[in-house]
Amino acid sequence: MKKKVLIIRYGAYGDAIYNLALIEHVLRLFPTALIHVEANFRTGQILQHHPGVSAYSFYDPDTGPAETRWARARERWAELESDLWPDVVVNLQNTIERGCVATDDMPEFWGPPEHRRRLFGNRSFYTYQFEKFGLVPPDQEDLAAGRLGSMGFTPEEEAWGRQWRRQHKNDFVIIMAVAGSTAQKAVPILEPIGKWLVDNYKDAVVYLAGDAQAESMAWKYNRTFSTIGGPFRQLALMTRYADLVIGPETGLVAAAGMWGTPKIYLATSSSVHQLTHLTRHDYSVQSWAGCSPCHRSSFRPECCPQTEKHQPLCVACFDFDEIAEKIGRVYETSRFSLRVNDFPWESHSTQTGK
Repeated sequence: MKKKVLIIRYGAYGDAIYNLALIEHVLRLFPTALIHVEANFRTGQILQHHPGVSAYSFYDPDTGPAETRWARARERWAELESDLWPDVVVNLQNTIERGCVATDDMPEFWGPPEHRRRLFGNRSFYTYQFEKFGLVPPDQEDLAAGRLGSMGFTPEEEAWGRQWRRQHKNDFVIIMAVAGSTAQKAVPILEPIGKWLVDNYKDAVVYLAGDAQAESMAWKYNRTFSTIGGPFRQLALMTRYADLVIGPETGLVAAAGMWGTPKIYLATSSSVHQLTHLTRHDYSVQSWAGCSPCHRSSFRPECCPQTEKHQPLCVACFDFDEIAEKIGRVYETSRFSLRVNDFPWESHSTQTGK
């Protein structure tokens, strides 16, 4: 009888993408096992159509009272184990949140930043989860070569992605995530950078992305298109075929890391090391605010003690020229037309090491 493996993950898009490295490692450890994934909607979007997953179930602990969230979740997990009788359970809760950044229910959140930097600073979002489970991660060179995990797509989705890029065969295509879920993920410099791109690169096309709440951070300009509120799976697929992805610490920039698409994180609460360890073609920059990285997940603005004009100080502390220089390097050395010569669409997945 085949082994059964239960993987549990309720998380944001980015958290689930970082977890793909461990999930695919589990698949390699149990290549013939039946893999059952218990997920919330966002994690389900990341793992949907993954060729290694046999079955799915869905639950969201955030749909009930916040104070009973994890009590209800634990009851759910006990029911799943009773129903499925798995041989192995891999519960990925708190592998990124609480494991690599402090949340406001932790004493570390309110302590001095030096303590958080000592505790979290060297914890890569990709490899700390292996340490938590007492697993030896795959060889570092193997990971760096592209085994960080990737989303699965249907043939129809794949065809759409190739066709979308085919329409931009001669363009410099940039996807900009305009905002994220916390106050430290709304970076004002993105708009002037986006307009500068269009003005200085005559073949540049900019796609603005984010959830519906990011609409207030979007702008209108020449050769600039809004995909605000679009399906995350579609946007993640677009990052595979883009030339460059720029944004704060959001799931969309994490998606670029799956494919080795050139990316620029504007890192504020986390360190560049945490966000980009082992990914390829990375050009990310750290906020030069003295409090960055704070290693705190601040979903409420009042949690941040360093503010300027009612915004966290870190979001205002980026150097325009530094970002512009990195964009120039991508344009000259790493854009899609150079990474995938002559657009061999059907063999794109093997050409990029995925």
